[in-house]
Amino acid sequence: MVDKLTAVKGMNDILPPESAHWEWLEDRVRSLMARYAYRNIRTPILEHTRLFVRSIGEVTDIVEKEMYSFEDRSDKHGDADHLTMRPENGPDVDAELILLAAALWRELGLTDWRLEINCLGQPEERARHRERLIAYLEGHADRLDEEARRRLHSNPLRILDTKNPQMQDLVNQAPKLIDFLGERSLAHFQGLQAMLDANGVSWTLNPRLVRGLDYYNLSVFEFVTDRLGSQGTICAGGRYDGLIGQMGGKAAPAVGWALGVERVLELLREQGVEPAQPAPDAFAVVPDAAVLPQVLQSLQILREAGVSVQMHAPAAGTAEGMGSMKSQFKRADASGARFALIFGQAELQQGCVAVKALRSGQSDEQVLEPLNQADRWAARLR
Repeated sequence: MVDKLTAVKGMNDILPPESAHWEWLEDRVRSLMARYAYRNIRTPILEHTRLFVRSIGEVTDIVEKEMYSFEDRSDKHGDADHLTMRPENGPDVDAELILLAAALWRELGLTDWRLEINCLGQPEERARHRERLIAYLEGHADRLDEEARRRLHSNPLRILDTKNPQMQDLVNQAPKLIDFLGERSLAHFQGLQAMLDANGVSWTLNPRLVRGLDYYNLSVFEFVTDRLGSQGTICAGGRYDGLIGQMGGKAAPAVGWALGVERVLELLREQGVEPAQPAPDAFAVVPDAAVLPQVLQSLQILREAGVSVQMHAPAAGTAEGMGSMKSQFKRADASGARFALIFGQAELQQGCVAVKALRSGQSDEQVLEPLNQADRWAARLR
């Protein structure tokens, strides 16, 4: 007995009609980004593992839980690369990116969200805070859970982000990073707040909003909702001026955010926002598969003229044809097409196809159109 194949955990197929929702959201994001003059970057799926360990550190959730790493096949010299699948791609510019995200929520119709912000300062400021934080947590070691004890000296900032209910009072009373910031970091953070206020974007200071990565500095922010349970962050970002330098490049300022497509789509459904499903312009009704060569030739002309046409595929290697006229008209109606193209025996004997409107408000009359002039009448189908 053959074992049933299932999808790899966390790597499910996105199929119609759900894939149309993804495309709709991607199109809206792409359109908005263009109005802000941002351009697309495409990064490789695989990178050398040392790239991520070097820039992220070995004791982080990304390295420990979210990265898939493996040793590649050896070359002819016996050398093999250690490779990793790329994790999720990640103050005037800081404010602009936040305003861009807020504008996206407005365009999508999302309302039930809040913006949380914090400032991580600079490395030397975080070092002073880290020392005090570790000392504080060591003084309450008996209240730390297993994960917090493991992170105590490797990544103590992430302990502040714990979801353990029994540790909430402890982390709420912990030393706050903002109390260790110098004048320049505070001025940057206050400038960000002023720009958000000036543009009517409400925000909340969350001193527990942190990043467990060394290259982050200054602004960090998250857009959060209470309608998705513990997975409430729909967009997160911040400034990471140290990243490029840590990767061996020339130091350069950087800021960005990442959006959770699945969470945004789930929140849209929660709020009753349902993207319209794409529909073809026409559906080809073909009672007899024997005429498919002639039909496909006509459909190709229509498609080259910009008409979107859907056709039910016949069963391979059978003489069952395309299904009954009734069943094909049901498929045509379900497809959302505005017109049916009927390639029946009578129509084909005249060298024509019958064009029938399917939607209310259109004429019910069937119009015969010559197949050899399909490019001439294609425009009215669009």
